[in-house]
Amino acid sequence: MFKRLLSLHYSINSQIRRSHNLITVQEADGLKNICLNDHKTRNSLSMAMMNCLIEEIKRNEDDKNLRVILLSSTGAVFSAGHNLKELSSDKSYEDRKNVFDKCHELVTCIVKSPLPIIAKIDGLAAAAGLQLAASCDIAVCSDKSTFS
Repeated sequence: MFKRLLSLHYSINSQIRRSHNLITVQEADGLKNICLNDHKTRNSLSMAMMNCLIEEIKRNEDDKNLRVILLSSTGAVFSAGHNLKELSSDKSYEDRKNVFDKCHELVTCIVKSPLPIIAKIDGLAAAAGLQLAASCDIAVCSDKSTFS
């Protein structure tokens, strides 16, 4: 199944839209592929990344031609979890709480989506990145996938 998803991912001939240079989005034939694309932070779930994901998951979710959302990533890491710079001790309690509240909003958005959401994991899924994958309806993993 992973190879089938991989071939779908690479065979999509579609319009690409970038959001904050953190994700790429491809849509074709009823499939929306939201690809985490922030190598610098190992696809960390920063506030900006979580906002992009929420926006794209909700965008056109009522479109009858859209049948499934695929969450994937580029590079060797699906997601390393929260961006620890946003949770450092020099941040206020309110700032840190906002990060966890946003993560809760993201997970709730995935769980309540009217579309099935599939996580395609081809590398490390750690901490909140593992939570992201576990929140999806299905997680499909390659032999290179690891979890922490």
